[in-house]
Amino acid sequence: MSPSLIARLVIEPALRIAGVKTVTKTEARARRYVARLAARSQSAKPPRGVKASRDLDSSTGWCVYQRSPEKQTPSASVIYLHGGGYVQEIRRHHWAFCAMLAEAVPATVQVPIYPLAPHATAASTIPALTELVRKVRAANPERPLFVAGDSAGAAMALAVAQPLRDQQAAGLIDGLVLISPWLDATMSNPEHPKPQRRDRIQSMPGLREFGRAYAGDLALDNPFVSPFFGDMHGLPPTLVVTGTADMFSANVSILEQTLHQAGTHIEVLKGIGMQHIYPLMPLIPEGAHARDHISAWIRTSIRSLGRRP
Repeated sequence: MSPSLIARLVIEPALRIAGVKTVTKTEARARRYVARLAARSQSAKPPRGVKASRDLDSSTGWCVYQRSPEKQTPSASVIYLHGGGYVQEIRRHHWAFCAMLAEAVPATVQVPIYPLAPHATAASTIPALTELVRKVRAANPERPLFVAGDSAGAAMALAVAQPLRDQQAAGLIDGLVLISPWLDATMSNPEHPKPQRRDRIQSMPGLREFGRAYAGDLALDNPFVSPFFGDMHGLPPTLVVTGTADMFSANVSILEQTLHQAGTHIEVLKGIGMQHIYPLMPLIPEGAHARDHISAWIRTSIRSLGRRP
């Protein structure tokens, strides 16, 4: 099945014209970009049309937004971790996706505004997220809890699940939703260059630089930074959504095999010819299909837990 006309004739040309990929084309460009972002304040406020309440989380000191369904009783809690290479603030497409989840599941969606690299690194961010997971679950212990994210946020979601398992708290999370996950900041898979040629959003040299900014004093292959190298046993059921034109897809097949061998239920949805984070793209039918699939997977997971909406 080939990509839709709108994906081929509108989205991909628009990405090329916008020059999104140029930021990560070289390490030097990426370093300059990180320095520019770090020197200014990036707004995290939801755009007009997205209703979300704001709170200051006492366990992390972070601002956490909450988007609840407008006319339904939530049947689950979702913690959503936005992507952006650990250096970019949450964007409009993330907010739109969170609003969709809140209504489609329905769920209360918690959106932590975690501090960005290089001001904060994985050594402090991942432990803080584990505390946030505990707090959200404690606030609604009977409500299923899912942790979701895209790109770097998806890596954080998986990285948080591993220490919670080690702390005998794996049951706090009922499912993971990983959209275009950046599993390996070392970018060491020799298969990466193949999809990179079709990837219109990111390049390997700059991504490594983003990864170094987030790693801080940790090695790039530390599981807090690259959960691909962590222990995959005892993790929650997992849905992974990836596009075959996304260079990160090179590691998804390995993750699928590894989780299967570890006894973890994993489902993978592959968008043929689709770009990085395509489920967050509003115009393409493939994005709408992926969003429907994600919502349906969460609802099915809730029913399997015996807690029907």
